[in-house]
Amino acid sequence: MAETKPRRITIPEFLEKMPSPQVRQAAQRLMAVAEENGGLVKPGHTGISLRYPAAPAWPHPISVAWLYPGGRGWMKTRYFSFGKLKEGNVPERLPDPVRQALKSWFDSFANDADAVDVSTANVAAWAIKHEAAVRHIDELAARLQQVMATLQTIHLEDLADCRMADAVMERVRRGQERIYSTAEMMANLGLDG
Repeated sequence: MAETKPRRITIPEFLEKMPSPQVRQAAQRLMAVAEENGGLVKPGHTGISLRYPAAPAWPHPISVAWLYPGGRGWMKTRYFSFGKLKEGNVPERLPDPVRQALKSWFDSFANDADAVDVSTANVAAWAIKHEAAVRHIDELAARLQQVMATLQTIHLEDLADCRMADAVMERVRRGQERIYSTAEMMANLGLDG
């Protein structure tokens, strides 16, 4: 007998399960900010994640927030959680500009009295209870807009160059490719004087 995967929640089901109209409105606002800034709203089994699609330079959407109608979610994230996956949880190393943007995003919650660090080995995140998220929705929406805008400004060509450089360095480490000095390149081209 084939195993069936748990069904993903739909957006209407997710919104219907919110504990109050105010929390529902806060979730809708964050989802709208993500979508208005090129982001994706991705339903999961109990909640949704807000992601930034970085293709073609980076093959995977980048999760920046997880929203749940209840107090429990994926990897200790709960309520409304904001953060990033840790590098060990992604198949390839994130390019430096993306890592820096996500670190700034995560760090922006460090001094918030209502934010609780729920980081694990795989995710770095801050959880904010629904009531606090409603009170601070303007700031949360502004921060989400900022990280999405920052990710949009990272030029895809630069990211592709980072991925290409990483691939070259990996081939060098494996002994499959050699990096030549400027003098060696000049000599190979017959320009060494």
